[in-house]
Amino acid sequence: MKKILVIDDDAEVCLLIKNGLERSGDFNVVYATSGKDGLRLVKQEKPHLLLLDVRLPDIDGFEVLQQVKQDKETAGIPVVMLTALEDEKYQKEAQHSYGEGYLTKPAQLKDIKSTIENILGNI
Repeated sequence: MKKILVIDDDAEVCLLIKNGLERSGDFNVVYATSGKDGLRLVKQEKPHLLLLDVRLPDIDGFEVLQQVKQDKETAGIPVVMLTALEDEKYQKEAQHSYGEGYLTKPAQLKDIKSTIENILGNI
């Protein structure tokens, strides 16, 4: 079973993703609603993949992404940016910051699951 960490400031979004992915039986999902809590959970939980929102209440998602990728312990964890920001600037920043994927909200659960499976299938 693959462990997924969702970092999103909207707890409802986190729970929808958690419930939807866990229903498949392939995933165990933990979540955080702030960047600081998310960074703590990345180190504590060692997830197989991180779903990360750009807009967070304390540290933005790009800072979280940068910290994850610069830490030797967590650098290998694939990160999919999941955000309501459709601006091409943010997509390019995500790609240049080592993000392995970029989904815009509202993303369908099937698209989230497919993206996760495609990335984890390549590892």
